[in-house]
Amino acid sequence: MNKLIALITGLLLVAGVGVLIYYIVPTTPEAFYTPDEAKERINQIYPEAKVDVVQEVVKVKDAHAFVPYISEDNYMGASFWEWRNHKWELTVVKNSLLPEIWRLDGENSEDAYIVWNIHPASKWGSFGLYMYRTPYYYEMNNKEYYKPQIQFEEIYSLKEQTYGVQKIPEEWANFIKDYNSLEGNENTEFSIVGNGDTRIEWIPYDKNKGATIVGDYYKMNEDYGESDDRLAFNYLSMLSEIDLER
Repeated sequence: MNKLIALITGLLLVAGVGVLIYYIVPTTPEAFYTPDEAKERINQIYPEAKVDVVQEVVKVKDAHAFVPYISEDNYMGASFWEWRNHKWELTVVKNSLLPEIWRLDGENSEDAYIVWNIHPASKWGSFGLYMYRTPYYYEMNNKEYYKPQIQFEEIYSLKEQTYGVQKIPEEWANFIKDYNSLEGNENTEFSIVGNGDTRIEWIPYDKNKGATIVGDYYKMNEDYGESDDRLAFNYLSMLSEIDLER
């Protein structure tokens, strides 16, 4: 009897270790779903998306995917996926997608991406992404200090396609990293999109490169995802041209 109990205990331990290894040890991601499979999967998990056409499947690094789509209601949305627990998991669905920051690694500005899916009826020609700081003086400990203007610009064309995912410019990522180090800022997730000094915001431009409006083609605050997964995204405010140095 004791031998039998020992044998069963040993087998349970081996099985437990095997299960633990299965879920802890990372594996190489398998091939992603086809567009039709992705559409079916999204609608199954989140029927409110009403996906009609998957525009494209875009792999982001090895373990993430960006899948923009057109809904049955003619909205431009996007789904976001991650390889977890040996399978592709749908983490977030956004029924509309104005420019936002998607952080694959909250602590690393080099793994921050700008994502968008703009409705063609908006008739934008492009949008500009800006990291900027307005100049200002301040006084501390009876001393006066001056912080000069900072302004970075990146223009994203919508001529070929109205959706996309792009890593934020390397120069920006390095600036954010250096700024956090200099300021001793531990809240990296927030400082990627802005802080008391420096912010990242955007401006939509028409086909004549003039600032334009967003329009009524977007569902606001409608999405799917667990709270922890939603925290990987940062809403970006619109910027006014008057705040820029031209």
